[in-house]
Amino acid sequence: MPHLRERVFYAQASWSPSRLVSIKDVDADPYLVFTENKPLKATYATLSHCWGDGTPLKLTVDTLEAFREAIPFFSLSKTFQDAIIVARRLGIEYIWIDSLCIIQTPNGVSKCPRSDEDWQVEAAMMGHVYRNAFLNISATGARNGTEGLYFPRDVQKIAPIAQCPDFKVEEGGSLVLHHSPNLALINASFWDTLSIRSAAFGRAWIFQERFLSRRVLHFGKEQMFWECHTDNCCETFPEGLPIRLKEETYIILKSVYNCFQTRDFSSYHAFGSLFRLQGLTLKDKLEIFWETVVTDYTRCKLSRASDKLIALSGIAEDIYFAGIWKSHLPSGLLWIGRNHVTRPELYRAPTWSWASVDGYIEWHHSPLRNGPSCVAEVISVEAVTPGPAFGRVTEATIQLRAPTWEWERTSPAGEMGADKPVSRYLTVRRRLRDFIPPPKAETRSGKQGIVVVLECT
Repeated sequence: MPHLRERVFYAQASWSPSRLVSIKDVDADPYLVFTENKPLKATYATLSHCWGDGTPLKLTVDTLEAFREAIPFFSLSKTFQDAIIVARRLGIEYIWIDSLCIIQTPNGVSKCPRSDEDWQVEAAMMGHVYRNAFLNISATGARNGTEGLYFPRDVQKIAPIAQCPDFKVEEGGSLVLHHSPNLALINASFWDTLSIRSAAFGRAWIFQERFLSRRVLHFGKEQMFWECHTDNCCETFPEGLPIRLKEETYIILKSVYNCFQTRDFSSYHAFGSLFRLQGLTLKDKLEIFWETVVTDYTRCKLSRASDKLIALSGIAEDIYFAGIWKSHLPSGLLWIGRNHVTRPELYRAPTWSWASVDGYIEWHHSPLRNGPSCVAEVISVEAVTPGPAFGRVTEATIQLRAPTWEWERTSPAGEMGADKPVSRYLTVRRRLRDFIPPPKAETRSGKQGIVVVLECT
């Protein structure tokens, strides 16, 4: 496969996950291997999948020792079995599957300190697990472990499409088509549409796993498709997507992510409109990238709300606070919740972080927009993270310095300072500005909060 020849940016031969499932013996059951993060002489694959509502065989404190001897192959879910078979056929000797390599809470038990502790340790290493894998096998079309990797398909709909090569007809020349091929109409959002129709892509963890993996082999309901640093291809376009189809959001984001990680911008012209913007600094481009990633990420779902930050932590390389890059403060505070955003009862992040709410968010401020400029200055930011620096936050504070303006109210008659106001304004340079919400409001806990103006013309 020509797409396997790309440069490998994230290979770290001196590192491996703390546990892997050995699958090298085709005639025997897989078994759990403890590596102590020491290098292996063989490669490993990872599996991205949706758990579903079932209770498949998993690693617990009770099965830990037994798994070191054998993991009964036919007791595994169909998705796990299919993934192991695929990895074996590709000559891969080990596979990392979350529920077989991270200690889980036993069925019927509400809380298990050992599994909670193991989760904190292993979740912090999740970025390294996917970044250093030889291949990520993605059960993209499966809603749960019972469906496996393969689905009935209409081969006529996914037959390879021949692309018309670039050509130039000299002046006075002619072009003759001896064999007129059948025309195929392809949706301009072809790649994104494959993603939207796939159950796995609505899962927040898989959102990160796709970004971090060097190579991803997707088993979709309609066809197989492939992602790597070099190209994106599928059964419809086995030689790679046409340039026009590479302008889709996710492909651009992953290409930009690869460029930022390697600091190699030599092929930026092929990675969409972001790098073609004139007058933006590298910092501005990084800010746009992160805001777009967060916006797309907030569309995804989590089975555990507390994973909101850690499920995205592997993508973060800069120092950030509760999901906001330090270099982007205070403009990174200017997010807006859309479509019935809710705030969970349990604390997950400070209220000024997008991670403190559940639901789709957008950004009000962007280097792409001309107009308001940020006038607030960050004095200090502190965050308490019991685990990885980019993961769960237990406490965070931010101190700002900014100009203040007079707040005034209007009555139905338009008189200032009336007892029953119907609208609120800020007086800025003797001009009235709409101001919603009010300067003082109650949080869910009943505490009084003060609204700070971060941006104004």
